[in-house]
Amino acid sequence: MALKLEVWNGSGWIDKTDSCVSLRRQIRSNGVEELDGELVKDVVSVGQEIRLKEDDQIVFEGIVYEVDRRHRGRDVERCGFKAYDYLIKYDRHVVYRLYQTGTKAGEIIKDLASLEDGVDVSNVDDGDSLLSPWEIENQKALDVMKSVARGVNYWLRMKPGKILYFKPKQVGSAKATITDQIILDAEYSEDRWKLKNRVIYVGAGGEILADVSEGAGDLPVVVHDPFLTDKEEAERRAKIRLALNKEYGRSLRITMHQKDFKDLGIDLGDTCIINLPSVGLENENMVLLGIEYDPRSLRYRLEFGGRKELLEDWLDEQIGGDAARRFGQAMTLPEETSTLTYSLEAIARIQGESRYVKYWNKPPLTLYNVENIQLNDDGYAVLTSGATEGSFEAKILPPSEMFISFMDVTWGLDKGDGSVTITILRGDDSIVKQISGDDVDEGEYWFDRLPRREGEWFEGAASNWGKSNGDVSDVTLGILHPQNLKLTPDTLGTEMTAYYPRLTSFERHYDGSGSISFGIDRVTVDSFGSGDFWGYNDGGSALFIPRYGHKEVVVEVLDPGASKWRRMLMLRGSLASNSRFLAILFDGDASHLTLAWRKSDGAKAEWLGEDTGSAWDGTTPFYLKFRLENGVWKAYWSKDKENWIFIGEKNASDFDGDFNYIGLCATFHGNGKTVYSRGIWLDDERYFIPDENPSLDLSWAKYMRLYLYGDHPEAKDFSVKIRLHTDADNYYEGTINVKHGTWKKYEVLVSSLSQVGSPNLSNINWISILTPYELLIDGDYVFLPLTRELVRVKFELSRPSADADSPKIKFVKIGWREGT
Repeated sequence: MALKLEVWNGSGWIDKTDSCVSLRRQIRSNGVEELDGELVKDVVSVGQEIRLKEDDQIVFEGIVYEVDRRHRGRDVERCGFKAYDYLIKYDRHVVYRLYQTGTKAGEIIKDLASLEDGVDVSNVDDGDSLLSPWEIENQKALDVMKSVARGVNYWLRMKPGKILYFKPKQVGSAKATITDQIILDAEYSEDRWKLKNRVIYVGAGGEILADVSEGAGDLPVVVHDPFLTDKEEAERRAKIRLALNKEYGRSLRITMHQKDFKDLGIDLGDTCIINLPSVGLENENMVLLGIEYDPRSLRYRLEFGGRKELLEDWLDEQIGGDAARRFGQAMTLPEETSTLTYSLEAIARIQGESRYVKYWNKPPLTLYNVENIQLNDDGYAVLTSGATEGSFEAKILPPSEMFISFMDVTWGLDKGDGSVTITILRGDDSIVKQISGDDVDEGEYWFDRLPRREGEWFEGAASNWGKSNGDVSDVTLGILHPQNLKLTPDTLGTEMTAYYPRLTSFERHYDGSGSISFGIDRVTVDSFGSGDFWGYNDGGSALFIPRYGHKEVVVEVLDPGASKWRRMLMLRGSLASNSRFLAILFDGDASHLTLAWRKSDGAKAEWLGEDTGSAWDGTTPFYLKFRLENGVWKAYWSKDKENWIFIGEKNASDFDGDFNYIGLCATFHGNGKTVYSRGIWLDDERYFIPDENPSLDLSWAKYMRLYLYGDHPEAKDFSVKIRLHTDADNYYEGTINVKHGTWKKYEVLVSSLSQVGSPNLSNINWISILTPYELLIDGDYVFLPLTRELVRVKFELSRPSADADSPKIKFVKIGWREGT
């Protein structure tokens, strides 16, 4: 068999056969074809095209990538070289590609193959389709092509004539039998760390969807995919994983004569029956994965199975996840509208410590969506010659599914004689933040998120939550933190309410004058000598606290400013000036504590009258209480909070609606001031009245994220309500169907929440969670402007004239947190 080694010199092929003293050709299952050789008294150069012929048939063609020239002592000059087939030309970066769901694996291969001219893709099969969008940024085309091939278990080869082959591996159909009679030597090894003979796929809800094995099946690998529901798709993936694991788990290397190899008629990817009792293999099916060819000795060295340790492929698998998962058949996922759920398997991976990751776009900058921008000699982005305005973008889609939250964007720039505006955008062009003027000089922007400290609202935070008709406690059952919240209704099946923060207050002066001031242990409500709660519309002053269905309210009056008709403790329907109410007040000479009320909004106020209710002897401080008993609101007062004196009562049904607020009031009578303790008791639990209202501006928030675990006595799923309150009558509401017996992550689009009344996202005063059954809650950041999605940072550069010094953008960094 005649061999000929030829090199292209720019005008023709030069024969190097006579100077070639060694030559080895090898092909790896996940790599390019390689040709190693050595010349004496001759050379080749890096970048030259080279080819090898057998009997005038081209068996290899490629490019010289490495050259090693040596001359030692009396030895002749030698030139070692290493060449790769034309597939190596794809060892170049792809700036950006986005492949949508449903794109065939073969379509991706063809698209990337088009980066080089003259490549024949007629032998590229379609393969399976993408199950979700795949965005590629600044990755080597060859790495992407290998990943695609591994994901669908296909061979990727570039044969002479620039013919690209993308074909399925034929596993299990034996094409030849190899016995002791045709081998010169054999070497077999196993690595039980990598050898897996059984693959189990666990899908949505923990259901086992596929269990595929060979032989004893005693070395299993379990793959969890919380989105997988289709058993046929699970079995397809399991078979691919089993085939891949066979490559990694065991390795057989044999040497045979060229003639015997030719007689077998096998090639890469073919399955052979191995019958070599001398190394412990009898009638074993193994796949041919590598060939080494030494043309001078006319021997072939073949590799079956896998390499004991191919670090690069192993790392790809660990970092990239399940290789078989990216492609397959489309599946239907049961989801609530605008709600994404993720099962325990997906979120348990972020239970450990998180890490801070940065995407660093450094000189020479990578530019996207460029307009009138170029790179200068330093690799900085500047305006093109003659342009006064221009723009470009930097962007990133975090690759890890363990993503938690975007944290910050930082940049380095020099404004020169011009100005820079920075706009942070989502993939759909909606704006997250625009930065201009002097703010650009800060060099950084931190994304809004709440709470500011990860997990602050849930980790050991029960004391910061209020509750009604149930209990909120700290337990050690969290998925993200050592401690989490547990909500337990007083009566299972009846909604309880948990709300954050623990207490919220609203200041109202209905006649336009008044003040509320806070001391260490007291709060003073001052009407400035004007206003009253009477007639059809009120004019007094009050500090209102939301009532969440509480059945008992107690306040301590330190100084009533004892005067006639002074209103003090009040229950109120709304914050409107004409709202229904029920209040405890003094009568005309402050000798009695009595009741006043307005039954419906806009009605005329009434009262019990003079010398009604209960006599008051002038004792201060004293306590006032409202208690709901069997549908009747009863009022009391006490000197010691132990012995209560009855004042009066009103049926709750007399009023046109429930009471949503508790009021600490003052009116114009006397000095116009009433002083209360900052402690207030709701359902026999003491709360401390805050000195400021922690109003939240959530206008920037796009997502609300919670981790929930439902516990239903009949093992059923159930619904909980999440409300964002501007006040008691105006709020956003969403309903989440919580899974029983498993932690899940719920991400809700804030824009999908329904509206009750006229709430305002710029003024959210508290958050409430209503559940009829026991509920565990955990979380990291609840309100986020972005989840794991494409983030774009757009830089707009301008200068007053074409000859003015252009602004320079030196670098851009985008940081986020992800689980480890």
